[in-house]
Amino acid sequence: MTRTIHFPDGAVFVRLNAMALVGMSDRSPAMNDEERADAAALVTQACAEVLPRSADGGALTFEIGANLATAVND
Repeated sequence: MTRTIHFPDGAVFVRLNAMALVGMSDRSPAMNDEERADAAALVTQACAEVLPRSADGGALTFEIGANLATAVND
C-alpha cells in the first residue's frame, strides 16, 4: 500500500521528524529540554541541506509505502 504525502511547508515536516527522532533516542531520557531542542536543531540543519532536492517551492511531496499482511485462522 502506498500513499502520496504532501506537506505545504517541508521545513515544518523536517523539524517535526527531528523532534520525534530525538525524543525516541536512547539518550533522550537523560537530556533536559534545552539539550533536546539543540539536538533537534542539529538534525533539522543537516536535513535542511537536502530538503531542496525534494521540495517544490517549499512544499514537500513524497510517496510512503508499507506492506500489510492479514491472515485467516480457520
